[in-house]
Amino acid sequence: MPFPPPTHGFEERHIADSLDEHLVPNKSAIEPYKATADLQLRTISKGDVITIEKGRAPHHQCVALIEQHGDVFLAVLYWHHGRWFARTDEHKGAVSEDMTLIGIARDLIKDQLQ
Repeated sequence: MPFPPPTHGFEERHIADSLDEHLVPNKSAIEPYKATADLQLRTISKGDVITIEKGRAPHHQCVALIEQHGDVFLAVLYWHHGRWFARTDEHKGAVSEDMTLIGIARDLIKDQLQ
């Protein structure tokens, strides 16, 4: 064959053995979280599943899983004038000492059964 097709010799890379393995490559650092409330700032609805990466450093406008006084919630983090700010659909303000960052959202799987 004088001119082989452009795909000649191409082999697709193996993604993973399962969807779970693809979405959660490091099970010790990444865990799924089912949203318990809407976060319309990022089109996250109650029931959506988010993979949370623990130990990842936050970055401007990331979605974070935060614990405060026993409550766990999703918020968008903002870096402004040398301080972190958190925003949900109902509240916004500076990140306080009593807030604990559990992890940063990595992937989102929309609940399409609602």
